[in-house]
Amino acid sequence: DELCSIVGVVHAELTATTTTATSGNKGDDVDTNSVDYGELPEWLLDVMSRLFDIGSHVAKPQKITIDDDDDDDDNATTTPFTADGVGGG
Repeated sequence: DELCSIVGVVHAELTATTTTATSGNKGDDVDTNSVDYGELPEWLLDVMSRLFDIGSHVAKPQKITIDDDDDDDDNATTTPFTADGVGGG
């Protein structure tokens, strides 16, 4: 949770810096070329999404059933963790 919040703050600061630099006052000495972060804001959003996915799996781990009998009729189904974005992973 803490790491996700730090990534969110960094994303917000990058977005605010980019917005301020591109729409700043004409009297400002802001070089708009120096604040081009490319794909970094989108990448940070993807990292945040995956951190939420991981956090949800850590907060509620899968139940482990113990099969005391010796037969191989294990009907317990497990769903492996797949980090594929918000809500799906």
